[in-house]
Amino acid sequence: MEQLKAGVTVHAMLFVLSMMTFGSPAWADTRAEIRGLVDRFVAAFKAKDVDAIMKVYAPDQTLVVFDVVPPRQYVGAAAYRKDLADLFRQP
Repeated sequence: MEQLKAGVTVHAMLFVLSMMTFGSPAWADTRAEIRGLVDRFVAAFKAKDVDAIMKVYAPDQTLVVFDVVPPRQYVGAAAYRKDLADLFRQP
């Protein structure tokens, strides 16, 4: 009886480990969602489409973006939208 319990336990552990090792559908879904988000952002940036770019970000004052050029920090979606529009207006 103890051998049977040990065998069942080992099989259960192997099943759980195989699920962790080979990934769950949730991880695959998450990776696909992130890849889709990145692809949409890149396409929007190349097209200089501010509206499409902003769909990637929070639409309100909770958005905080840091940049390498002054003013270095943009608080709120409206401030960042203006920065992007100014960027794309440059020659």
